Amino acid sequence: MFSIEDVKRQVLIKYPIFASIILNTTYKETNAVKTSATDGKTIYYNAAYLETLPLANQQFILAHEVCHIAFCHILRLRGKNQKVWNTATDAIINQFLRKDGLTPIEGAVNIPDALDYDAEELYEKLLREGRQETGHDSHEMWEEVLKKDTKTPYPEMKDIEKRIFHGIQRKRQEQIKRIKEDFLQEEKNLLDNSRPFPEIREKQILINWHTFLRDSMKKDLDWSYQNAMIENGIVTPQLQEISYPEAEVLLDTSGSIREDQLRTFLMECRNLVALTNLKIGCFDQKFYGFHKIRSIKDLEEMPIHGGGGTDFNIALSAFDRRVENKILFTDGKAYMPKKAMYVLWIVMGEKIYPKGGKVIYISKEDIEKRKIKEKTR
Repeated sequence: MFSIEDVKRQVLIKYPIFASIILNTTYKETNAVKTSATDGKTIYYNAAYLETLPLANQQFILAHEVCHIAFCHILRLRGKNQKVWNTATDAIINQFLRKDGLTPIEGAVNIPDALDYDAEELYEKLLREGRQETGHDSHEMWEEVLKKDTKTPYPEMKDIEKRIFHGIQRKRQEQIKRIKEDFLQEEKNLLDNSRPFPEIREKQILINWHTFLRDSMKKDLDWSYQNAMIENGIVTPQLQEISYPEAEVLLDTSGSIREDQLRTFLMECRNLVALTNLKIGCFDQKFYGFHKIRSIKDLEEMPIHGGGGTDFNIALSAFDRRVENKILFTDGKAYMPKKAMYVLWIVMGEKIYPKGGKVIYISKEDIEKRKIKEKTR
């Protein structure tokens, strides 16, 4: 069911600059208007019609009427052709809301270059061209308001639409730029938060993670006003990451694998830090919990627990089923689990035949060579 309060809240979050108008205006449901209308004090809306629209359309309609009130479009109608003035004001509001991410409803006035003008300038241009459009909202009550109110002086609001709309756009662009720069710097800090390592060439890598995680290597940044923050009266859009794939790595820390071998394998996971949201844990006959890995330093300081036997059923139960990439490092010296699960098995030594997943074999010699290279850096 349509709720004007829900739409008001969304518009308030998006346009706090109009907060006093949004909160102090009266809202009245009526079937007397097709979509919406305002007399400068009350916003009239057709709930049955609005209920058929998606939220972006509902926000557009309410924000449109709020802008008419904010810019005193009714009082500024005095001495003008009503239909041309209606077209000019609708065009400027609609073009701003359209560029700001809201979706105009069918029939809304659309003049692409409207934001190059303030309302009076566009009115004069349309008047010369003899252009007028009906638009989506009802302005029928505007002249009645002016007939009743003959004392309120004509408001001098030159360039008001340009100043407000362009100001909102400029501040948002500045904040988006600042947030993006902060995010990229934070990402760089996470990756550099340890003593530097030389660049690893493909031929030096024991495990080419790109090959095995290829289907989930896509990442990007997306900007959204959903859950936006209000700062200094301006909406700050939130940077939302189109998620890195998640990866969970479990280390077989049974007594048959030395800690230095485990540490060498952990360094092979350094590329996963940049490619995934990474968690690493230890298990033998017990699962010791996951650690979030955000930097190479976290890999170096990763605590290793264990030393008992190996129970792969414990490991498979520890994996989160929702995680895309499940990786298990082991020497394979244990019974294979009966449970099938897609896991990338990294095996140092024994041939294994698990149910589900892929197996990559690396030799102890490769691990030893890798360890020697790490020490000589």
